[in-house]
Amino acid sequence: MTRRDASPARDRPRRSAARARRLRYNADITEVAAGSRGLLCGLAERWPASATGRQDRELFHVYLVRDGRIAEIEPYDDRAAAARAAGVA
Repeated sequence: MTRRDASPARDRPRRSAARARRLRYNADITEVAAGSRGLLCGLAERWPASATGRQDRELFHVYLVRDGRIAEIEPYDDRAAAARAAGVA
């Protein structure tokens, strides 16, 4: 593993996924669209009843790509805003 690969920001998705598995969180990918600045990914989140304060919802992630690699991941509640950020027509 290189020093760059050991960055805390690169490990954040793994830690988030482990926490979600413990809570029995589930998400389905509802859409993927390529745009001029990155990828738009639609997600349908489902939480168990035991996850107090959490509600099922639809959200969108935009994966901004630079030099052929994902450089940033941005969450959005609104599809139109996410599509604009990804450059999806």
